[in-house]
Amino acid sequence: MLHMVLATITQCAILCSVTPSPNAADAWRDFSKQIEGMELGVNFPQGTQGPWTAACQAQYEALAPLIAQVREISAMQHCDWELDYSEGPMMLMPQFQTTRMGMYLTLFSIQGDIENGNVESAMDGLHSIVEISGHHNSGDTIISSLVSASIFASAGDELAVDLVDQMQDPAQL
Repeated sequence: MLHMVLATITQCAILCSVTPSPNAADAWRDFSKQIEGMELGVNFPQGTQGPWTAACQAQYEALAPLIAQVREISAMQHCDWELDYSEGPMMLMPQFQTTRMGMYLTLFSIQGDIENGNVESAMDGLHSIVEISGHHNSGDTIISSLVSASIFASAGDELAVDLVDQMQDPAQL
């Protein structure tokens, strides 16, 4: 019996060490291609909106699949943008556009979650913002660090205050 348990553990350990974790950069590139060719019927929000209206709610519902996809990508731990540092200052960094779009969708979704009283989902959205910013910390450039800091700061105090105001139980934090 012990041999069977050890064999199973060994097999799992080997599979875990051999199976590469998904690369968030690849998922972001796929997301970019996906939204590039989409006819959404709604405009992409540029972060949080003013007062939440019925049009905002309809947009929130229409964008829900993309928002879920952004949150899934943000949860990926491994992110290698495979940048060609040999190009020096001429190196291209197209990922900034895509992750900015992901940040905007996430900020919009956090506002929608707060407006709809879905505190847990809003907290998950804030966590996604932190994870998206972390995807830029994998680069060895100053601009990557600055973009990371900008994304992290985008959640801002206003959304956090709105979220705390919605909480009825401190244990939700």
